Amino acid sequence: MVLDNKVASVFLKVPVKQPDLEKRFQQTKARMDSLKYGPVMPIMIFLIKVVLSSMPLWFTKWQQELFASKASMIFSNVPGPRERKHIRGFAITNIFGFVPLVGFQQCG
Repeated sequence: MVLDNKVASVFLKVPVKQPDLEKRFQQTKARMDSLKYGPVMPIMIFLIKVVLSSMPLWFTKWQQELFASKASMIFSNVPGPRERKHIRGFAITNIFGFVPLVGFQQCG
């Protein structure tokens, strides 16, 4: 089974003061789409793949901790399997995923 998940950490301002749930969802989606498809993402991918990967390990770890220390929560929308899975002949009826916490994050 190939998952081929693409993962990125971004800082997203969630419009929590918006009382209307539909408007809050639309604003959140628009902000996330701007981050995913705007000009910042290709630059970040380049910096991570080319620049950061050529730096010493201590520097990379320092950057990761600095970045992670500015976040308080991780959200994920990675879907589970579409078809029923089995372990040792028993069907899996429910699945609960965990996201890896980095740094001092308290919630995922």
